[in-house]
Amino acid sequence: MSYVTGQHDRILAGLVIPCYVVGVDLGAARVRVSDGGDWTSAWVRWHALAAGKARHWRAPSLGEQGVLVSPSGEPAQGT
Repeated sequence: MSYVTGQHDRILAGLVIPCYVVGVDLGAARVRVSDGGDWTSAWVRWHALAAGKARHWRAPSLGEQGVLVSPSGEPAQGT
């Protein structure tokens, strides 16, 4: 497999990662998630339902399931 093909596959694999919450930092509004294997993310922000003048969010709970969405394919850049 060529380098370019390998990078392409890595980016595609990192777009949407099923995961669960393993750490919550309420002050920074960040979570750490794991895929259930050996991988655990860096601290990433969670999604807000509204982010304009009216802000609404709920902190995820430990063990809560979700997905890490990374449009760039880099999990550290995901939410």
